[in-house]
Amino acid sequence: MRRLLLGLALLGCARGGPPPDLLAAARAPAATPSEALSLGQALQAAHLDAASLGPLRIAGAVSGPAQAPAIEALLGAQERLDEQLLVPAFLLAHPDAQPATPGAQERALLLRGLEAQRTGALDEAEALLRRIPPASPLAPRARYALGIVLSDPRRPGGARMQAALDELQAVLGYGGGGREGAETRALAQIAIARVLYGLRQDGASAAAYDRVPRDSRVWPESLFERGYPRFRAGDDGGALGTVHATRAPQLRSSFLPEARILEATVLFHACLYGETRSVLDGFTAGYRPLSDRLALLVDRRPSAGEEVALLADESQRATLGEGLGSSLLAEPRIAAGLRLLRALDSERARLGAAGPGPALESLDRVRVEADQATAQSIHARLADVSASLRDLLEQADVLRFEMTKGEKELLDADVDQRKLLASRPLPPLPSGGPADELWRVDGEWWADEIGFARATLRNGCPARQATPSVR
Repeated sequence: MRRLLLGLALLGCARGGPPPDLLAAARAPAATPSEALSLGQALQAAHLDAASLGPLRIAGAVSGPAQAPAIEALLGAQERLDEQLLVPAFLLAHPDAQPATPGAQERALLLRGLEAQRTGALDEAEALLRRIPPASPLAPRARYALGIVLSDPRRPGGARMQAALDELQAVLGYGGGGREGAETRALAQIAIARVLYGLRQDGASAAAYDRVPRDSRVWPESLFERGYPRFRAGDDGGALGTVHATRAPQLRSSFLPEARILEATVLFHACLYGETRSVLDGFTAGYRPLSDRLALLVDRRPSAGEEVALLADESQRATLGEGLGSSLLAEPRIAAGLRLLRALDSERARLGAAGPGPALESLDRVRVEADQATAQSIHARLADVSASLRDLLEQADVLRFEMTKGEKELLDADVDQRKLLASRPLPPLPSGGPADELWRVDGEWWADEIGFARATLRNGCPARQATPSVR
């Protein structure tokens, strides 16, 4: 009889919100795993996926006949919501809870592996990710994550760089997958470039950075990171050109403070101390106040609601400074957490019309968990950014100290740097590189070489000749 009532309720729900029958069933106590499963399935059929997470986790946590279908339904909700916080953590904490169908089993393996990787359980992550067959639709995401695990120096036994490269290269061979597939291939491409840089294969690394798709989320990062292998290979002009490209209007919403330190380092390497000082002064003026604000925020550890509001509220987000708010909103876990909170609030409005009951109480408990998990993700990223800015500001101070030493050496050697620079012609611009890309602007095609920018600079060091710029 209970299941019949639930089935009738679903028909009414499709016509405009949960009807009285469904709400009456939702108020019935979910005292057993079977009842929790029935409630979760009813909520899902009523298009209340977020509300179903609570009862389905109750049913999925207990061994018995309700467990497998509860995990199956939980995975369905996770996929539809793109939920990346609560369900993966639940699955990792309940490794014996298995869905019935092969496809759901592979999804559970992937989510457990990703959560194990995130929490630093790299051995467990590797074992879980390797169990996903290469022919699975989830294989590209699993192999990308496996490549990251294998390249992690914290991995027991150390990093296995060649094995990591093999996995990441394999990801590029998978086609399709829509937007998610394209995103995974872009992530694998920038990871390949980073691994090659770690192996000191600078030419291959720079070429790998060049292949990161321009429309991917990680392209702005790749744009300045590709300067590192060029700089280390002696191509100061090529490195400087990539950094200059990060100032393009298209990238104003990106948060790339490290690009300024790379720019100052390239200029310092060429003994262009005046230009170096100008870049460092601009960097410090822009980022030290932000660093101080973030340090206070991270140390104070605001409530979960305050931390979530820092990003969810547009006016508060603006206080984070240029690019940082947008960058944090683009973080997959943070974006997923904010989406889940919005879904829970929307579903609560639908359920709340009937007054208090078990389904509403369960949703409110899930809402608290989601708020805390999202806040933890935001706090972790703010702490990372705060630590990174602190390190970059220290690097800026070191560069200033070294620059002072360099200027003193020029004075001691009685070198007139202005005459030295005037005597050295600019190196020629390179040719034969990638063609400029064309962008459609207001019905016209405009040439744009962002990503292929070149710079020429005279080397002001008396002991070295200028380094030519190459692509």
